Order: sequence, then C-alpha cells, then structure tokens
Amino acid sequence: MNALSYEDDRYRSKESTNFLGFIDNLRSLWKAGGNQGDFVRYRPLNEISDFPRITYRLKKRVVNPYVKDVKPRRRSIINHPHDPNEFVELLGQRFDCYVEFDILSPSAEEADELAAKLEEYLFLYAGFFKEKGIVDIRFEEQGEDEVIQESRFFINKRPLIYLISFEKIYTVFLDELQDIAVKAKISSAENITKESIEED
Repeated sequence: MNALSYEDDRYRSKESTNFLGFIDNLRSLWKAGGNQGDFVRYRPLNEISDFPRITYRLKKRVVNPYVKDVKPRRRSIINHPHDPNEFVELLGQRFDCYVEFDILSPSAEEADELAAKLEEYLFLYAGFFKEKGIVDIRFEEQGEDEVIQESRFFINKRPLIYLISFEKIYTVFLDELQDIAVKAKISSAENITKESIEED
C-alpha cells in the first residue's frame, strides 16, 4: 500500500515527493497552460530533435542546512489505519536540490520569453507545488546568455538556477520491523547452532 495513505493530517497536504516528482508536476502544469517547449532531461544538443526545448538537470542535492536532518528524524507516530493495535512511524529528512533549467530556442526573443514565462510559473504556482510535496522554491540566478552552434543552426540558451526544497517521508511499520528482527535473530541462532553441530 502507498506510504502516503499512512500520513496524518499534518502531512496530507504535502505529498512526499522528490526531484523527478517535481519535474513531472511542472511538465503537466506547463503543458496544461499551452506553453511552447517540452521539458526533457539534459542531453547533448545534437540529441534534441526539435525546438524550443527546456532541459533540466540536478546540479546537486544537499541536506537542508537550517533543519539539519543529517539523517531521517521522527516526525510523528500514528495509528495504522487498518489495524488500531499497530503503529506507524513517520520519519522525515529535508533536502535542497539545485536545479538548472536551460531554455533552448533558435530565436533569442523566444528564449527570453520562455525564460520569463518559466520564472513566472514557478512563482505563481508555488502553492500548487507545495501541495504536491515541495517545501520551497527559490530563484538563485540566471546564467550568461549563450549562442550555441549545432551543425548549420544557432541555438540560444538561457540558463536558470533554482533551489527546490522538499521533505522525504519514510514510513516505518513498527510491528513489521519487530517481526523481521525476531526472525533475523532466530535465523542467526539457527545458523550458529548448525555451525556448532557441524564443527563437533
């Protein structure tokens, strides 16, 4: 069963997500708005068949320096929704992802317009993304404009860097862990006994 089913009201408005989940939601929202250019993972320019395009790549992912979740920490313990005698522990860890979006177009004007549109989307729909599990979206910088030659064509590039923060939620079924631990101990004990017998 999906781990999200076991989240309490504190987390239900914020689904557990990750970098690729954020990209999927952004792509869907962008398409629904009728905007030009699809989102594709970063790749060499000669592997991109048509333009305009927006490529994305994860520059780095780090533990959020303010929350300092160096490892997943307990957020809450809730009742198992289908067994009132069992409990589920929710662990969370806050991450910051530095994401680069490269807007690519043969037209400098179109590249500028799409860069501005993307920036507008990430600002105006911040609430939507937070409902989908993103904790924070922050513009970091826009890199230098580039003109890249590919075969006989010239492609205009507008790089945007964003910091995307999210909380990864781990669902721990306490009774299952106990059962596994007990089985592991029994298995270990059996192996030790077997080894002792064989040595004798």
